[in-house]
Amino acid sequence: MPPSSSNNDFAIVCYLHILFYFECPQNPSYIGATPDVLDYALTYTGITSFGFPFVILATGGSALIRSDGSPRYSMACMLSGAVINTILDPLLIFQFNMGMAGAALATVLGQAVSGVMALAYLLRFRSVKLQKGDFALSARSCGRIARLGASDFLNQLAMMLVQIVLNNTMTYYGARSLYGKEIPLACAGIISKAGMIFFSIIIGISQGMQPIAGFNYGAKKYRRVMQAYQLGITAASVISVCGFLCFQLFPRQIIALFGSGSDVYFQFAERYFRIYMFATFLNGIQPITSKFFSSIGKAPKGIFLALTRQFLFLLPLILILPLFGGIEGVMFAGPIADTVAALFSLLFIYWEFRRLRLLDQNKPAAGAC
Repeated sequence: MPPSSSNNDFAIVCYLHILFYFECPQNPSYIGATPDVLDYALTYTGITSFGFPFVILATGGSALIRSDGSPRYSMACMLSGAVINTILDPLLIFQFNMGMAGAALATVLGQAVSGVMALAYLLRFRSVKLQKGDFALSARSCGRIARLGASDFLNQLAMMLVQIVLNNTMTYYGARSLYGKEIPLACAGIISKAGMIFFSIIIGISQGMQPIAGFNYGAKKYRRVMQAYQLGITAASVISVCGFLCFQLFPRQIIALFGSGSDVYFQFAERYFRIYMFATFLNGIQPITSKFFSSIGKAPKGIFLALTRQFLFLLPLILILPLFGGIEGVMFAGPIADTVAALFSLLFIYWEFRRLRLLDQNKPAAGAC
C-alpha cells in the first residue's frame, strides 16, 4: 500500500469520527420505531452514539492492519470487542439492573476496546510511520480510496435505507393485520441480525479474495485471478447453502435465541423467516462478484453489482409488493431480489471470464521477446 494512501485512510477515519458524532440522528422514529419501543430506542442510540468514533476507528483500522500484513491482529481487534460486549451484556442488564442502558453501555465498551487496539497498532505501522503532516488530505489519494471503497460504501448505505423502509413497511402493514405493529417489527430486526451473522462470513471471504485477485491481475496472471474468484465463490456458496438449510429447517430455534413470544409471534416469525430467506443459497454470488470487480480495478461494475440486491431490486419490491399482498408481499421481496441479483452477477462474471481467458491466451510466453 502506498504510504500516502495509508495515511489518508487514517486521516479520513479521524475526520469521520467527528462527523458521525455531531451528525448522529437523535430521533429514531423515522426508521420505524413504534411508540412502545421509542423510549428504548432513544436510550440505546443516545448511549451508543458515543461509540461511533470507536466503531469507525476499529472498522477502518482493521482494513489497514490487514494491509500492513497483520491479519491476526486485525481479527483480534474485532473479536475482542465482540467478546467483551457478550460478557458485559448480561452483567449490566440483569446483575446491575441497567436494562437497555446496560446493553448500550456494554456495546460502547466493547467498541472502545476494539478501537483502542486498532489505534495502538496504527501508531506503530510496519509499512509507514504516521506524522502530523500525514493528516492533510490528498485529493488524488482520497479519490483512489473512494473508487475502491465505493461498492462497499454504497452497499452499506443501501442496506441502511432498506432497513428503514422495511421497518416502516412492517409497522404500517402489520397494524392492518392480525399480527399488529410490534410482532412484524420485532421479526424484521431478528431476521436482520441473523442474516448479518451469516452475511458477515460471506463478506470475510470476499475481503480475503480481494488482495489475491488484485495482485494477480496486476501481475497479469489471469488464470490465477479466475482461480481466486472460483475458490471464493465456492466457499461462499457452501456457507450460503448451510445458511439456507439452517433458516429453512430450524427457524423457530433460531428465533428463540433472541427471546420468547406468543404463538402468534412464532407463527409469523417462522413463516417470515422461511419465505424472506428462501434464496439464501444464492447470497454468496453477488457480494463475491462485486468485490471481485473492485479488486481488478473495475469499480463501476463493482458499484453497480453492490447496488443490485439492496437498492435496485429489494427496495422497490418492499414498496410495491405489499400494495398487492399486504404484509405477505414483504416476505416475497427477499427471495425475488436475491435471485435477480445473483443472475445479474453471473451474467457479468461470464463476460469477464471470457475476456480474461482471451487475455491469458494472448499473453506473451515467458522469455519471449
